Parts: sequence; C-alpha cells; structure tokens
Amino acid sequence: MSGDAPLFRVDLQVADLPAGRTAQLVVTSEQVVVLWTDHDACSGDRTGMTCTLTGGTTSVVRVNVVAPSGASITASLVLTDPDPVPGNNVWRADLG
Repeated sequence: MSGDAPLFRVDLQVADLPAGRTAQLVVTSEQVVVLWTDHDACSGDRTGMTCTLTGGTTSVVRVNVVAPSGASITASLVLTDPDPVPGNNVWRADLG
C-alpha cells in the first residue's frame, strides 16, 4: 500500500492458489469515496469490486482508492472448494 490521503494505491496478490482452481477476491471499503482498478478480472462499482482469479497466475490486482485519512479497505478471498487454511483469507488496512 502506498500514498497519502486522498489518493492511495493498494496492490493485492493471491498466493498459493493451486493451478486450475478459481477464487473470488472481494474488495470492500469503509468511508471510501472512489475505488477502481483496470484489472481485466474485476468488476464492481465505486465502493466495492469482485475479481475472479485463477490459480497458477501471479498477477497483481492494483486497486486505486480515493478516501479520507482513516478510511479502511478489506480484501477477502472466497474459494469455490474447501480451503485447508481459511484463516489467511482476509486482509484489512487502514488508509492514512
């Protein structure tokens, strides 16, 4: 994560998703004015997005955020198959 209020950049990368499996990366925010990405696997609106990711890829999902200092962003990984380690599927950061 980098930047200062009101503009932040958050780079998200899913690790250890096996080849052939897919997962949804759900990005939500609190107090964010605008949230966007140019990543082809993502869709959503200005306050949240969902990205469909395939295992075996290492692409970074860059999320651009316009928000006041103190806003937060959360990324949650939702797998279609049972996850042997579900405790590491949520990341949260306070901005600024």
